[in-house]
Parts: sequence; C-alpha cells; structure tokens
Amino acid sequence: MWGRPWNGLMLARPGEAHLLPDEVKGSVLADAASRLGLRYPSERGNRQPMTFDAVFSEPAKEDDPFPIRVAIEHEKDWTGFDTEIKKLLYVRCPLKVGITYTGDSSKGEEYRSKIADWIQEDFEEIELEEDSRTEYLFLAGAESDNFEVSWYSLEFNAQAGPQKRDFQPAIQPDGNAA
Repeated sequence: MWGRPWNGLMLARPGEAHLLPDEVKGSVLADAASRLGLRYPSERGNRQPMTFDAVFSEPAKEDDPFPIRVAIEHEKDWTGFDTEIKKLLYVRCPLKVGITYTGDSSKGEEYRSKIADWIQEDFEEIELEEDSRTEYLFLAGAESDNFEVSWYSLEFNAQAGPQKRDFQPAIQPDGNAA
C-alpha cells in the first residue's frame, strides 16, 4: 500500500474514487465519517477546508503561524462571503477581519444588508465560547460608476455581538469617510 497513492487512501472524499487504489472502496476518513453518521465535506472543491487567506502571528516566531493573533478572510464575490464569515467565527484569535465587495449603488446597500444578516445569523448559531474581548471587523468595498472606491465597516466585539448592526461608511484616520 505504501507504493500506492497514500493521500488518496487516507483523505479521498466520497466521489473521489480516482484517487484510490483499485482494491479499495473508500478512504479511511470517508469511512470514519460514514460510520459516525457525519459528512466529510470539501469547501468549494478545496480538499482542506478552513484554510485562511492570511493570519498574523507573533514576530518572534518567524515561520510559526501560532498563536494566531489576526485571521483574515477575503472574498471578491460577496455571494460566497457566508463561508468566510463562518470560518472567522470558528477560529479563536483576538482579531478577525473579513473583506468583500458589494458595489455602491442601491443594490450594493442591499448586498451589505444581506451580509450583515448573515453575520448576525451565524453569530447566533455559533456553538463555541470565545473570549468576550475578541474583535470583529468586516469591510465591504464599493466602487461607484465613476470608479471611486468607498469602504463600509461593521465592527463589534464578541461580548456585544453584532446586535443587528448594519455596515456604516468607514472613517479614515483624518476623520473623513473613506
């Protein structure tokens, strides 16, 4: 077996028979999930879910991403942002940042409202306790018809929760709206 595709034998998901040796019907993990009555999902075809776009860690630990101090998820298409929100909710670190884009028309406002609803719903459904001081920052970039970019933010800490907040125009350090 060592000479065969070992990763396939261990990791192949249901429907990935092409990764398995001919004499094997399913991978070890697919079989374990099935026996436990659980799903063994992929994330949009990604065989390793819960990967983050970026994490920041302590500078003294050059190649070690742990402990994670900041987790960042970025999704160009806002319609796929719900998965990114869930990833941020389930990681434990002091700051979690989600970034997406919605456009600046009345539709953009509608999209930001939908994202805020997702954040609220997912936050209410989370099954894990976290430090009450954990900070969340969600940013939505919006490009207008004349190619000017505006930013909107939704910020809260874990103790307060999103409290049905909506995205607001982000304020730059000089006090002006972004």
